[in-house]
Amino acid sequence: MDIDNVGLDCQIDSRNSAIKLSRIKGDTLIAQRHGSLELEDLEGRLDIDAPHSQIYAKAIVGPLVIENSYEKMTLIDVGSCILHGNN
Repeated sequence: MDIDNVGLDCQIDSRNSAIKLSRIKGDTLIAQRHGSLELEDLEGRLDIDAPHSQIYAKAIVGPLVIENSYEKMTLIDVGSCILHGNN
């Protein structure tokens, strides 16, 4: 799933997929069970519930709230963060 240049809020619910989001102006809500997330240049609040997904986030204004378990997370140039790890 590849989503680019959205001017308003964005909500995604996915079970098993690779998700790439870029240039989202509004708030973003993502619920994903397995897969990968690549997020870049998001301006609003970002809420992620992705217990078994790798997360790469760059240039996120935030705030960010991320719920994850043991998968790799890479955060570069992001605003305030709340990270919840569930093992």
